[in-house]
Amino acid sequence: MRPLYCHLSIACTLSVGCTEQSPQLPPVQVSGTLLSYAADEDIEICPATIPYLEQWMIAIADKLGIPEHELTPTTYYLVDQATSQELCEGGDLSIHCADHVDGQVNVYAYHPMNRHELVHAVTAGTKVGPPFLEEGLATLLDDGVPVDLMPSIDAEDLDDLIELQDPRDQLDVYGVAAYILYWVAQRHGLEALAQLRFAVEAPTSAAAFRAAFEATLGESLDEMLAEVEGQPGCQLVTCIGEPTPWVDGQWTTYSPTGCEGGAIGVRQPEGDHILRHAIVEIAETGIYEISTPSHGVFLDACEQPCSFNHSFGLSVGSHDYPLAAGRYRVETWSAGPGQPTYDVQIRLAE
Repeated sequence: MRPLYCHLSIACTLSVGCTEQSPQLPPVQVSGTLLSYAADEDIEICPATIPYLEQWMIAIADKLGIPEHELTPTTYYLVDQATSQELCEGGDLSIHCADHVDGQVNVYAYHPMNRHELVHAVTAGTKVGPPFLEEGLATLLDDGVPVDLMPSIDAEDLDDLIELQDPRDQLDVYGVAAYILYWVAQRHGLEALAQLRFAVEAPTSAAAFRAAFEATLGESLDEMLAEVEGQPGCQLVTCIGEPTPWVDGQWTTYSPTGCEGGAIGVRQPEGDHILRHAIVEIAETGIYEISTPSHGVFLDACEQPCSFNHSFGLSVGSHDYPLAAGRYRVETWSAGPGQPTYDVQIRLAE
């Protein structure tokens, strides 16, 4: 059986066979060094999309200690929801998946840039751990829509999740596993994620997992959870590119109006899915005035631990936000063909 990783509405690793009669797949439109993108001919893929996603995948690999030359060639198939469910054997579930076979990863998704599956593509050529680790890692590093992780963890239920063979049976596995791995990374460094992943065999028992956890990290899982109880976790944002310079005490970025200017995503008949990421460097901790005339602007802290300023959906108008020093990703979205651009401005509050 070959490994097929799947991702439901939030995010599954399982071993299944192939679908005997697969539906017609769209043609490959664009190919990079690592990633190719297949979509129907009436869909336009923004030129910056493949370079951006390849840089993102390489950055994820670097976090996990995977050399770039060991990454598996990947084809991303943008398909409709029904096709994705059929290819991923999702039944009645809304699902995406990454299928690793014969030295190639095929991602099937109806979302144009599903980063959860791209994390699976990054790790596909290495040792595959149990679903608890694989799905936890993919959820932790999926920064498409970063959210806080604050699951309720019961000891008996946790053992069931650790031993889970099919994540579709218990969807809590995504948030719980990601929360635990977040705290592993915060307490022991990102390299500990790779060390733990390689220390645990698949399939695993809860006892074997706990033993490998303690042997690898020098503390027991229960000890760690007791110390971080009540503290939030969050998905980790991987920022790509250099910061946009400040000019005369103000930082500015603009929303995309199409595929130009480094925008990423796709133009499709049912509506554009186009965004731009710009990086802002906050030199000193303080209160910053951020202004935007549009909804749908997000400010996400790069590589920083969870805190009150991890992720903001910015409100329309000018508002003050407390920001810690460091880099942030500002995400703006296209309002659609023919719609004007809008700017986002940041300055130190007076």
